[in-house]
Amino acid sequence: MRDLTEVIVGDRPDAWAGAGFALSGDAVVLGGVRLVLRGADGGDDGGDDGPRGLLSVAVAGIEEDIDGIAVHRAEPAADHHGGLPHPNAIDGIDHLVVTTPDCDRTTAALEAAGLEVRRVRRLEAGGRARRQTFFWLGQVILELVGPDDAVGDGPAALWGLALVSPDLDATVAALGPHSSPARPAVQQGRRIATIETRELDISVPLAVMSPHQR
Repeated sequence: MRDLTEVIVGDRPDAWAGAGFALSGDAVVLGGVRLVLRGADGGDDGGDDGPRGLLSVAVAGIEEDIDGIAVHRAEPAADHHGGLPHPNAIDGIDHLVVTTPDCDRTTAALEAAGLEVRRVRRLEAGGRARRQTFFWLGQVILELVGPDDAVGDGPAALWGLALVSPDLDATVAALGPHSSPARPAVQQGRRIATIETRELDISVPLAVMSPHQR
């Protein structure tokens, strides 16, 4: 099973605490995934320079980078499923978004790493044909996004996260001015809100969704 277990993020822990996430040391635990917050410089000193955003991922059974997506090894942690409850009511990750200039190439690399394409969706955005390809990383969806036809040979890149709240209205209320109003999501029966991360000094694009409809 190719489960997502850990994500390294180039943000300071206090920035995520300011968005209503409870800290477990230098990490935020969401479901079975640890978001390890390594300071704005990707290190442990909380510096202000250096890479931001999603820096690397740990996926069970994968030890090498995938088409430019940085992969690291992480030891299984007992607290992955026992993180503190978050004041903002968010309790999991719905999907991890990866961008690519060449969907065919990155899809082939993900399949070679043992991931299986579960669904492909094509759409128009900004007058261009776009493609979304979906894979499972355990309980988390990997959503690969890019042009339907390749536009370059650059690497794929980790981009953002869609989180899950069992009570989206409570989450929006807890985030106050740092959240958009909840609105209908593309997925039927679900709603979504966007977190205004820039004001919180969080470098990762974040959205929050209501749970999957069974």
